[in-house]
Amino acid sequence: MIEFRNVVKRYRGQMAVDGISFSIAEAEVCVLIGPSGCGKTTTLKLINRMLEPSSGEVLLDGHPVASFEPEELRRGIGYVIQSVGLFPHMSVAENVGIVPRLMKWERSRREKRTDELLELIGLDPAQYRRKYPSELSGGEAQRVGVARALAADPPVLLMDEPFGAVDPLNREILQLEFAALQRKLRKTVVFVTHDLDEAIRLGDHVVIMREGRILQHDQPAEVLASPANEFVRQFVGVDRALKRLACFEVGDYMKRAETITREESFGRRNEPNGDGGEHPILWVTNRDQALVGMLEPELNPGSRLVYRPYVALHPDEVGVRPAASLREALSRILGQGLRAAPVISDEGRVLGEVRLSDIEELNQTGIAR
Repeated sequence: MIEFRNVVKRYRGQMAVDGISFSIAEAEVCVLIGPSGCGKTTTLKLINRMLEPSSGEVLLDGHPVASFEPEELRRGIGYVIQSVGLFPHMSVAENVGIVPRLMKWERSRREKRTDELLELIGLDPAQYRRKYPSELSGGEAQRVGVARALAADPPVLLMDEPFGAVDPLNREILQLEFAALQRKLRKTVVFVTHDLDEAIRLGDHVVIMREGRILQHDQPAEVLASPANEFVRQFVGVDRALKRLACFEVGDYMKRAETITREESFGRRNEPNGDGGEHPILWVTNRDQALVGMLEPELNPGSRLVYRPYVALHPDEVGVRPAASLREALSRILGQGLRAAPVISDEGRVLGEVRLSDIEELNQTGIAR
């Protein structure tokens, strides 16, 4: 979809991008990351011809981007920046619809597309279409910026520190919303960030840059498991084993869970459960199969396994969704002092469990020494 071939960019004799070559597949999120001044934003801007290479070439769908007129090229590439860049004198609807208007879409088509996108990003069209940027929070403005970039349904989306100016809580929410949006839309995304956790959470591939050069281009899990050199090892940090868990979804490691109803749990509170071996937590459900509590096994003084008294649970405090990361699951497990976390549906129904032993095994086998 996008390919860099030995691309060089110089500014006043200084090398900003130094002979980089790599490709980005269709529908992939490729994250460019590295220290300040490493060339990641310059690399991004070479794609939509906001900058021109000193040598080498950038290709889009096999065609050099230099063969397109800049305006034509940019209308097929969405662009989102940190400061959002909404036009203050235009309403939300006018901001979202500006590219379709430049492309001479009919008004009814523009309005329909605007409402579709506002709904997609979680903003009620009836409430937001007539608002102005000054009336939006930072998170809302960033959502509108994403909607504007998607308005003409471009196949490629460039995002330069898009959530960098948002507070940490809303930033995480926006990251999760973007990940869900990408699963629906399957755009080819080039994403610049300085935040490694963001890169791991969102990227299908990560490009780590330094002084205009690419040091490593790989899947996030592989970068964390096997850093290419000492700089990358230090850049990803000593806690890379923990960070790596963010690359894996709970649903891929979920095991069968043992469940009983609330009524059945009364007869199991002190019932012996045999000697030795591994015995499961019993997740207690109501009649709708939603999680309401648990019975946890323990050894009594006679080395007999019994179940502790019933403990009531709030599903959202102890459970994780299938799309959550193993890092989140580990946080729930350690926070609750358990050896497994229930995997639940949006309605709170128990779908399975993810176990501490499986998480430990994954990290022990995956991290290079």
